[in-house]
Amino acid sequence: MTELTKTIDNPILNDGFSWNRVKMLYSFYFPTIKNQMIAYAIAAFVVSAASILLTTLNPLFIILVVLAFTAIIYALYWNPIIFSRRNFHITETILPVSGNEKVAFYFSYSFIIIPLIVIGATILGGLVTYLFPDSRELIDKIFNVELPAEVLDAFNAKSFGTTYIISVLATWYEMVITSLFAVVYFKKNKALMAIILTFAVSMVTGIIGGITGFIIGFDELNSTNSTPLSMDSALIFSIILTMIFNIAMTYFTVRTIKYRQV
Repeated sequence: MTELTKTIDNPILNDGFSWNRVKMLYSFYFPTIKNQMIAYAIAAFVVSAASILLTTLNPLFIILVVLAFTAIIYALYWNPIIFSRRNFHITETILPVSGNEKVAFYFSYSFIIIPLIVIGATILGGLVTYLFPDSRELIDKIFNVELPAEVLDAFNAKSFGTTYIISVLATWYEMVITSLFAVVYFKKNKALMAIILTFAVSMVTGIIGGITGFIIGFDELNSTNSTPLSMDSALIFSIILTMIFNIAMTYFTVRTIKYRQV
């Protein structure tokens, strides 16, 4: 058996794993993904810096700030759509790369590299505006904000805060994994299907959350128990449902990436 045959056959037949071959996939896709990385970095930096500067000029600009950051969040949700731009997946099926290595590439790019680029650029944008006195004062106020005692008591801030962070991360993963699944599963209209599915999942999640919140609110008003259901309970229930969905979507996405053919 020649060296060429070993290189091409073994990773696929043995389902092996090599970070060097993952790196090869990055090199293969780099001409396409580099534009996205640059665009996301610039967008996050500009939105971060402009948001702080605009808010210092007039508090009414907070509406534009919210819209801008919402756009960044959805850009994060849809970052896997970059892989639908060309028919690279056709060539990818004949590359000497195993299924596990393809999974490592897609997941590391969608869930680690792009988020780190956006977070880093956002922080950098804030640091740049910190050089300006007015912006520095605003940023200090944000970091030193003190919530009213009533709010802290109502939400049991410490546990609620942790649960809320977990909920946000679970929802973010839910959106990205849905987008990635659509891109690797569907053969046509990949980008459109990714957008439709993420909106559909978002709507279903919102409806379930609304129903859960209504039930808990009704329980708090009418409960004769000393410990009625709390908002913390609503978040925990929502997280459980989201995690079940995430596990199922991760399984189907991984399986699709590993075994998809032209």
